[in-house]
Amino acid sequence: MSRIRLTYCIILVLLLDSAMAYAQPPYNGDIMDNVEFLSSGICEGRATGSKGAFEAAAYIRGIFGTANLDPLFDGGYTQSFPVNTENGTVIGRNIAGIFHGNNHGKYDRPYIIVGAHYDHLGMLEGKMYPGADDNASGIAILDYIAGQFAMNRFLRDTASRSVIFIAFDAKEYSMAGSRAFIDTLFSETGINDRMTGKKISADDIAFMINIDQAGSILEPIDDTHREYLMVLGSGCLEEYDRAMLDVTGRYFIPELKIGYDYYGSRKFTDLFMKLSDQASFINAGIDALLFTSGINFHTYKTTDDLSIIDRKALGMRAKYIYLYVERLTR
Repeated sequence: MSRIRLTYCIILVLLLDSAMAYAQPPYNGDIMDNVEFLSSGICEGRATGSKGAFEAAAYIRGIFGTANLDPLFDGGYTQSFPVNTENGTVIGRNIAGIFHGNNHGKYDRPYIIVGAHYDHLGMLEGKMYPGADDNASGIAILDYIAGQFAMNRFLRDTASRSVIFIAFDAKEYSMAGSRAFIDTLFSETGINDRMTGKKISADDIAFMINIDQAGSILEPIDDTHREYLMVLGSGCLEEYDRAMLDVTGRYFIPELKIGYDYYGSRKFTDLFMKLSDQASFINAGIDALLFTSGINFHTYKTTDDLSIIDRKALGMRAKYIYLYVERLTR
């Protein structure tokens, strides 16, 4: 199929679907509320193994429950795993739920994973590192997408793919959380889909989407677009899935500038693909994308707080990623 014909077909599908998608009640949660809570003193910077990280995990678990996601693990939403830190071994916690598509059979690989890490640096020398952009912003988008799926009753009945939503712990410890998830996925017991009664294998996963640092407008792609988003790793996608990235933005959120590399640098693009949880999936042979607004001069500083989050840009990015994932479940 030619590129022009493919794009035309995608536009038709999007336009025909859009009335149904937007007819559903909107997600009532304020996306900034999630950023505010996760970067507040209650969560104490969310260092893995800390009381603050426990509070953050409980908060995310509550949101997944409210969104009516089914628990992914046999014991519920939580996967616990050991993490070696400078202060000894602590317990990390991944939080994961699944939105079940009821029409499996259309795709050979009927699962998409959408993830973001929730841990950060915690308290260092008596100072809190809030981690609003890194990565309360990514979790806020993850929660927004889960909420939108929960409210879209039409999609629940027609989706041909299921979506696994996962909040990773311990990214700051060599991506220990996503590696623990991969280890379980490939283990003998594996991860079972309780609706289908089948074990989820790596071959069942179409690809993984990781959202990491997506809340600021401090490092725009160019001076004419303050609202932007970088999508790294799109070369791994099938032609339809890749074209959908462009069409979703162009026809539904045209004011959001989409870039497909890290500021025009192949070298830095390749580097950034190794620095967050998507790397664990790529290393395991699972295709993965990274959605990010890039690092900035507040990254890993105490000034990474709510004041550097741009509400408009965060909302646009959340909507864009939701629309992209939603279309790929059809």
